[in-house]
Amino acid sequence: MAATEFAFCDFTSLIKYSIGMFKRLDESKNEQFTILFSDFSSYNSSDITECVKQIPRDSDAIFHYGKYYFFILTSTNHSGAAVINEIFESFFNTEVKSSNVCFPLDGNDEEELLEELRVKTKKILNIDLECLDRKILNKIHD
Repeated sequence: MAATEFAFCDFTSLIKYSIGMFKRLDESKNEQFTILFSDFSSYNSSDITECVKQIPRDSDAIFHYGKYYFFILTSTNHSGAAVINEIFESFFNTEVKSSNVCFPLDGNDEEELLEELRVKTKKILNIDLECLDRKILNKIHD
């Protein structure tokens, strides 16, 4: 099995859903998930398709906006997201620009998580994830 791909317009809805499920089912507050951003703009589409098939769990979700890919990785922390990025780097045999945020460590709702991901990605990679701007997300969703 492999991760499931969703339309980008459903990205925030699935984050909200994931948060709701974790809050409802995780009474111990130990569960988490990570949103991983990967910049695949240097690679061709067929290679990207093959690469993302390397994510083995069907509980994970894939979204893309052009060649910017976002992954919701269930039951995964920052170090687990780094392992996924290492899989990508091994596939392409080169560094893949990435950043990630973890619920609930980096934010308690989808707006906080996406803003933190946007700020972190700009700071670390100098990539402005304008597609995560609330106004753009609302347009895409409508």
